[in-house]
Amino acid sequence: LQMTLKHPELKVNTDIAGYIRGMGRRRVHPAYIRGMLETKIIVLAQRDKWEDHFRLDEALLSGALVLHDPQTYWPHMMVDGINFVVYHN
Repeated sequence: LQMTLKHPELKVNTDIAGYIRGMGRRRVHPAYIRGMLETKIIVLAQRDKWEDHFRLDEALLSGALVLHDPQTYWPHMMVDGINFVVYHN
């Protein structure tokens, strides 16, 4: 977030948008949809052995640049550097 101090024109949002703790499994919160459509860069980080979640699909459908941590298996035809960018922390 120090980058926003040097570049105040950048908007950074690290808040939770939508439901938490299982509430969003039956319906999607409007704030989540709005956040996905307004975001230009989405960073995904997952728990170990928690691959194949819908967050990757949702992020890709939003049209944003998607940064994802490494995982063992990727969906069919998904290529690092083309469909998304893998980051290593």
